[in-house]
Amino acid sequence: MGCEPRTDSEGQRTPNYRRNSALTEIEQRIIDRLQENARAPYAELARQLSVTEKTVRRKVAELVETGIIEFTIVTDPAALGYGFAALIGVQVAGDADIVAMTRAFSAMENVDYVVAATGRYPIYVEALTRDSLAMLNFVNGELRKVPGVTEIEIFPYLRLHYQEAQFFIARSEQKGSTGGVRPSALDDFGRRIVQLLSTDGRMSFRALAQHLTVSETTVRQHVQRMISEGVFRPICLVNPLRLGFRAVAWLAINAAPTATLTEVAEMLAGASHISYVAITAGRFDVFAEVVCADNAELIAFLEEYVRTSPLIAGVETSIYMDLTYKPLTLLRPADATGSV
Repeated sequence: MGCEPRTDSEGQRTPNYRRNSALTEIEQRIIDRLQENARAPYAELARQLSVTEKTVRRKVAELVETGIIEFTIVTDPAALGYGFAALIGVQVAGDADIVAMTRAFSAMENVDYVVAATGRYPIYVEALTRDSLAMLNFVNGELRKVPGVTEIEIFPYLRLHYQEAQFFIARSEQKGSTGGVRPSALDDFGRRIVQLLSTDGRMSFRALAQHLTVSETTVRQHVQRMISEGVFRPICLVNPLRLGFRAVAWLAINAAPTATLTEVAEMLAGASHISYVAITAGRFDVFAEVVCADNAELIAFLEEYVRTSPLIAGVETSIYMDLTYKPLTLLRPADATGSV
């Protein structure tokens, strides 16, 4: 695909994704640094990488323009107005065009994450709505109408337990169970900060202060406190498959009869390579996303943390073949009726 910007149904400019071109060395190094600190100043990045600030700015602009990276935040979806979330497993017809189906799903307003995978479900869709009725309307009114869908299975999130989109942290053996982002109560001021940063994770403290009509010092203190408490984390959002991780997978897990769901979720949240943990209703108790360099690393992870764990009774592993995503943004007031 080319790099000309697209427009959506409302005429808004959207990135055209560079899906098949390899990252250059400098692009990879910039992304690595931005994964460590999404809000790092360009001058600091230039010093770290021994290149000019102009080069860093140009490369970052190109990476954003072509859809390789996006700057947003990871936070509890409820902070942005989403009261109901679910992972949806999609069964498809034997002659279905899975690529076309994933594109159709990813274009839907209520969808933020689509995976083409091996295993029980050829496609996984993560969807978020204002409430359960809106989810029902979405599934029956839009999702089922995509050509090729034969059956769906909905796994409502009882709790989105853990998120870590910075893969250098997710892969750390020492990350511990206190990292990542977890659901947190927000006051109105904190919610407004989260909503602004969800649209631009690199928005300056000065710009935030102007939007919120408070001092820059006040904004800086609140942002730093909320980050340290795990309320949200500014991120350079990037597809792990683009970074050379060849074994990214969903783990669909059933807890052992003697284990609580929170125990299982917390064990996984503290494990290396885990980037996402949700406690769900339905056939499986917990879904977790694992990010590994290759199959050997995935096998080692499964043997160390999953198959030998007394907390886990069973697991199904679905390897990602492809994935598309969109940053989560504020739910628009027009969606309040639950219509889709």
